[in-house]
Amino acid sequence: MHGIRPTPQPIRAASQLGKFADTMRGTLHYTVSSMRPSNRVRVIMIDAKYKSNLYFKSSNSQITKNEHRADIHQIMCYSSFTGNSNKYSILCYPSEKIELSILKYRNPINSIENQINVLGLPLSVRKINEMKKFVTELLIKIDNLMSNY
Repeated sequence: MHGIRPTPQPIRAASQLGKFADTMRGTLHYTVSSMRPSNRVRVIMIDAKYKSNLYFKSSNSQITKNEHRADIHQIMCYSSFTGNSNKYSILCYPSEKIELSILKYRNPINSIENQINVLGLPLSVRKINEMKKFVTELLIKIDNLMSNY
């Protein structure tokens, strides 16, 4: 990257990137990380699992615990790539009834909080409207939390 300097005018939208690159005759002066959207974008990571973890949540099975721990680590990894100052994600599993538990982890180094909403949804057509309502309300709550940052 030595000898490459950004031009004084930043790129305002990704659609300008191609035009900008053509103008510079193959010399790209901006990286993707230097492009900023004009509006703040909020991202919620959602990962749907088709495992029976919530059916066996009272079990002492080390295999189930390890699988759940791996799922938690995976969703935390996904959400770490969002630009949000605090991270919000939803980890969905099939369950007998609609249920929600909230896990919060705070990074001691930078104080960023990662909130994982573990959501159990029954695989039942009869419950589809109830599930839609519940998930919609959950997304609105998360969006409101995110708009405070």
